[in-house]
Amino acid sequence: MFNPFFDGKVCLVNGLAVLLETRVADSMSFGFSVPRGGDVWSPDGGQRTLTEVRLHEVSVVTGQPAYAATSANVRKLAHRTDSDPESLALALAALESDEGLTDEQASLLRGIVDILAPKIEAQKDHGLILAKQMVQLMALQASA
Repeated sequence: MFNPFFDGKVCLVNGLAVLLETRVADSMSFGFSVPRGGDVWSPDGGQRTLTEVRLHEVSVVTGQPAYAATSANVRKLAHRTDSDPESLALALAALESDEGLTDEQASLLRGIVDILAPKIEAQKDHGLILAKQMVQLMALQASA
């Protein structure tokens, strides 16, 4: 049985923590299979809900994860902004998809932008300000 404290391999865990903190490794990858009957499709076939999976592996990765909303930093961002991690992950996934945001998700993301974006002096074009904030949010999400 592996015990990192007695096997001298705790440096692997510490190394992973450093990679996450410095954002060298910034995303998660989940290897799984879906057993027969473990999923349900929407009537239009556009959305699949997994009800049962067999998890084979979990990896911290660099670059592009299969699903950006699985970022290892979603929880950190949620904590920094006092947001619900699950709601934030769903909002970020909706932002990247063609399905669009719900009013609640849009409000959540606007609130996060308001918290994290640098304060911009009053300007005449508020649409431009909002556009800049959305670009900043998307850049933050991409780097998270």
